Amino acid sequence: MQMMNIYFSQIRSLSKQPVRQGFNRRQPLSNASGNQSTLRFGSTSLSCEENELFSAAKVGRIDIVTQLLKKGVDVNIRDPRGNTPLHWAAAKGNQMTMGVLLSARMALPNPINHDGYSPLAVAVLNGQAQCVDKMLIPRFAVDVNRPVRALNNDTPLLIAIGNGDKEIVEQLLRNPHININIQNNTGETALMRVAETGQLSIAKILLSRRDLDVNLANKDGETARQIAFQHGHDDINKLIWERQDRPFGESESI
Repeated sequence: MQMMNIYFSQIRSLSKQPVRQGFNRRQPLSNASGNQSTLRFGSTSLSCEENELFSAAKVGRIDIVTQLLKKGVDVNIRDPRGNTPLHWAAAKGNQMTMGVLLSARMALPNPINHDGYSPLAVAVLNGQAQCVDKMLIPRFAVDVNRPVRALNNDTPLLIAIGNGDKEIVEQLLRNPHININIQNNTGETALMRVAETGQLSIAKILLSRRDLDVNLANKDGETARQIAFQHGHDDINKLIWERQDRPFGESESI
């Protein structure tokens, strides 16, 4: 799947339906007029050094980022769309730059832009597995469950499943603070999304976990097993049925 970088200001037009496998929300970086040849961080309120920090984060210039932070440039500075340099590093896949930004004094690990995206959600959406891995280092205290307002309050896990990104799903599930039963605005869980999209390998991973609740229902009263049946995913339907024979909190390798 071709990797493209999301432009945060354009996501509102795509926010009416949740992420699904096959519906790629990644969009090229552009300015408000759609011209991809230039990118303006767009504000006279930003100093030259602040604009330079954004540019350095975008292109992965660790030396410039380090120099500017030593000069006292605010690591949490915002562009007109509410993005921090950390958002831009995540979108572009610059994991080393992210490490520098996250390690900076007073750095916020979970800043939210105007559409509700955290840097982790941006990295997940753009398939930046190395950035996800970097952010989930425990000392950075990144919130693995932070939902995205513009995507019906999908969590990073729901986004990764919607993109069919097994590698990132596994990265997120290794985090001890992950909550795999969180429901978005429609009541959808990670298992329900897998039941709809038919991703058997990810279904097996979820169903092997002790903390999975297979009996949750969405706002239409549908369980993951019913959703799998409706979409003709008999293999996932069978696995869920077998799991329902065990009480919540018990599991075995599948």
